[in-house]
Parts: sequence; structure tokens; C-alpha cells
Amino acid sequence: MGSALGWYFGRQVYGAHHNPELGGGPWGPLFQQRTESTRNPANMGSPYVPLDSWIYPALERMATLGGMETGYLGLRPWTRTECARLIEEAGEHLRYDESVLGDTTHLYESLVSEFAAEAARLDGGKNLAASVDSLYTRIMGISGPPLRDGYHLAQTIVNDYGRPYAEGFNALAGMTVHAVAGPLSIFIQGEYQHAPALPSDPASVLAATAKEDGTIPFPNAAGSLSRFEIVNASLGITVHNIQFSFGRSLLARAGRSWAAVIQR
Repeated sequence: MGSALGWYFGRQVYGAHHNPELGGGPWGPLFQQRTESTRNPANMGSPYVPLDSWIYPALERMATLGGMETGYLGLRPWTRTECARLIEEAGEHLRYDESVLGDTTHLYESLVSEFAAEAARLDGGKNLAASVDSLYTRIMGISGPPLRDGYHLAQTIVNDYGRPYAEGFNALAGMTVHAVAGPLSIFIQGEYQHAPALPSDPASVLAATAKEDGTIPFPNAAGSLSRFEIVNASLGITVHNIQFSFGRSLLARAGRSWAAVIQR
């Protein structure tokens, strides 16, 4: 109360006796409004885009049109902020020749819409948000014994996050979510997985692979699975454009193939 009264009487005295010709600013309000400084995108957290996302083929298609010169495929996965930067880079080139887009105009517009929030953060916008990125399901029927031994023989399904599958009805349903807060970012991809029981390989196959490995043949049957699995998850912190991330994720190698799941 005393401070408020002191401010009020001081304001009245100042207004009554101050000569504007002598210079000096007007008497300010009791509570000063804090001006918000521009945020630095170099210190903003941003989660990685999963390698099986539609975004990578779309960006590769845009790269063939020119203008996206700093998108190195071997460094994937890219963060959402990096994807937004690449789209802006391509947009600068395409702005001078819109005819280059042709029938890919809708693709470019979809990418711009997908990363609108990240583009705003590159201009100093607030980095505080949470989002459900996707909901998905897959139902698959396999007739006949599938190949599962990718080390010795081959695999019926490859680059599939190690999801279980067997002859019969296979299904999965999951979602991807991400959140950012200042320099922090988190990404989670979790799903329910179901696969039938997997019978053991024939004795002749087990004997051949054991002989090749110099081991004793063991049956490799597996029971049916119905489980919830964290397929992809990472926690990151960004400092001066350097992101330190921890968790379970995939890295790209030559071409479109993926490296194994690793712990960072």
C-alpha cells in the first residue's frame, strides 16, 4: 500500500511541476509490461521424424525439383525443425519458377502445412506444444511358412522395426506423439502387436544352420504374441544447434535401408 501511494503522489508532483521543454520522458505506469525478446531457434528442441514417415519420400520428390541442396539423406532421421528449414530452402528456389512444381503443388502445400508450427519457430515463435502425429493400424494375413532368419536365409518382411509375424492373422495398431518445451523434445511411438505362434524350422534346416555356426541345433519355435511395444522413443535437448538425444531409434544408411535399432 505504501509503495502504491508513493508512486501516486510522485506521479502527481511530477506531472504538476515537470517542464516538457527540459526533456525527460513521461511518468510511466505502475507495472511495466515486459517485452518478449526474439527466441533463438538454435536452442529449440525438436523431435526426429520416423524413417517410415511419408515425409521423407515427399522431401526426396521435392529435392528432384532442385533448390534443396543441403538435405543429406545419409544423416537421417531429420528433426522436424530441419524438415521445416529444408522446405523453406526449396520454397525460395521454387518461388522464382512456380512452373517447376507442376503436379507436385499439392505435395509442397502438404509439407508446408505439416511443418507450419516449426516454420514459425524458425522465425522466433514460442517452442511449447504437444501433438498426436498419427494413428495407424495394419492387418495382414500370411499364407505358408514365412522366412524369419535374416542372418542365415532371408526375411519375408524387412525394415519393419522387428515386429513379430507368422503364418496366419497378424495385426498391429499404434500411434506417434511428440512434445516440445524450450530446448527439450520427446517423441514416442507405441503400438499393440499380435502375431500367431511360430513353429520351429525343420530339423534339417536347424542342423544346417548349426553346422554353419559351429553350434548345437536348437528348436526356434515361438508362442503367439499379443503385447504393447514401444517401437521408437527419444528424449532430446538442443544447445546451439547441437542435439543430444537418448532413447530407442533408427538411423539411415546407404539408400533407403535402415540400420538396426540402437540405444543412443
